[in-house]
Amino acid sequence: MNKSYKKGFIFAELVAVSVTIITVLLVIYIQFVSVNDSYKRSFTYNNVDKLYLVDEFRSYINTETTYLNSVYNLVDTNKYVDITSCGDVIENVYCRNLVSSIDAKKIVITHINTKEFYEFVKDNEDFSSKFKEYLKTTSNKEESGYKIIIEFNDSEIATLKLNVDIHFSDGQVVYYNPILDEKCNDGDANCMKWYAFLDNSTHYIRLILDHNLIPRIPFEKEVGPLKTFASVELNNITSSWKVKPRNITLDEVVALTKSTFDLSNITLENINLPLFYFDQNASTYHYLFDNLYESVNYGGLISDDNLYNAYNETANEGNIYGYWVDGSDIEGREISVDRSGAIFIIQNSDENVGVRPVIEVDKNKIKE
Repeated sequence: MNKSYKKGFIFAELVAVSVTIITVLLVIYIQFVSVNDSYKRSFTYNNVDKLYLVDEFRSYINTETTYLNSVYNLVDTNKYVDITSCGDVIENVYCRNLVSSIDAKKIVITHINTKEFYEFVKDNEDFSSKFKEYLKTTSNKEESGYKIIIEFNDSEIATLKLNVDIHFSDGQVVYYNPILDEKCNDGDANCMKWYAFLDNSTHYIRLILDHNLIPRIPFEKEVGPLKTFASVELNNITSSWKVKPRNITLDEVVALTKSTFDLSNITLENINLPLFYFDQNASTYHYLFDNLYESVNYGGLISDDNLYNAYNETANEGNIYGYWVDGSDIEGREISVDRSGAIFIIQNSDENVGVRPVIEVDKNKIKE
């Protein structure tokens, strides 16, 4: 019995030791496979030599700011843009020669997080299996921004960020000369004070002037809605500008002030009330309604209490109560930003509302 018991005990110990050894070896093997895969991947993805080539192409593409801005918008909609052929926008011999010289097979601009991109192209035969495998490895990066991915003809893949490093905060003051299309100093000829808003991480930033360029504008039925007339007059008096001005949109005001109002709730009974106030402490968005009549009483930093003639008229002097917004309520009535830090529906003709232009400017021209 003792001998049999000892043999059984020894066998059990042997099994236990064997299981332990096998487990350790399995763990080591798994780690080895993982390290080996990473090692192999390091030669397939983001090889140093290839990164230099990607950076060369990125440096070129960064000079095509107008094109790149349109590409970012397309990426937001379509998840990626294939620029291997240099496209219709960059119809540029240098671009095509550069693609050839770096031996690129496919060049794509997409978001840093490639999850949506991968889901979009996983069954697309225009992309190689190795390219798709790369997308899977980067699909969980919770980071905003854009990047360029290049697959080379030797099947190696490399990528670099295309994030715009220049960022403007909402309400940040910018001095800019729209005639010369350049940054300027306060007090210089044709230098204007602007406020940046809604930076969407592209090469361009939206700026709104700190005052009404047209203080008040008359209602002109014969040319359609007042804001249409206002837009025509705005183009006339800014013909020497190198940037095209426009009105701020209702969507931009809503996004900027983080409003949750619903236009469908507007009725004939409440049109004399504001659609919404920017917030309880409207001074947060003072740059949207500064330089209006008594706007300091509502949280603005500076008022303009002067009397002005309506545009192109010598009579009917009045104060400035707001400026026009592109957008209307469900009844098609015109909308304006009001001196009280709110959005108002204009029920009847109103010549106490003017035009405050918005422009979009290349960040590199106005950076600090």
